[in-house]
Amino acid sequence: MVHPLVRRSGPDGTPLAFRAITDFVIDPVQTVAFGVQMRWRSATQGLLTEFPWWDHLELHGSRLAESDWTRPWTLDNPFVDADQNWFFLAWVADESVYVASGADAGALTGYRVSCDAFERAVSEFRAGLAERVRS
Repeated sequence: MVHPLVRRSGPDGTPLAFRAITDFVIDPVQTVAFGVQMRWRSATQGLLTEFPWWDHLELHGSRLAESDWTRPWTLDNPFVDADQNWFFLAWVADESVYVASGADAGALTGYRVSCDAFERAVSEFRAGLAERVRS
């Protein structure tokens, strides 16, 4: 199941392929000026998505607490965010989280992660943030 926005977002207008990621990890990225940001990666395939515009995730009320991040993501109502040279789209279908991200809506790469692996990685990332705040 592909969101209409990414049907035409592959190279040369070809449909975007969503490779399966079986070793999904969310890494904290400590910055001097912007606190903790995050990076999504595969242990074997490398960097998947960076979040350069999501700052201070360690603080209460950060982007991770907003209702758009915590609500169910559907094909009809996906999670969408964009900023300067950065675009992110995600939805859940077929027990997977589908992600399309890149420099803009016309230059995306796609992947999918099982819902269980995604939820586990998010929980581990949040627990790590909570630990940073306590220490």
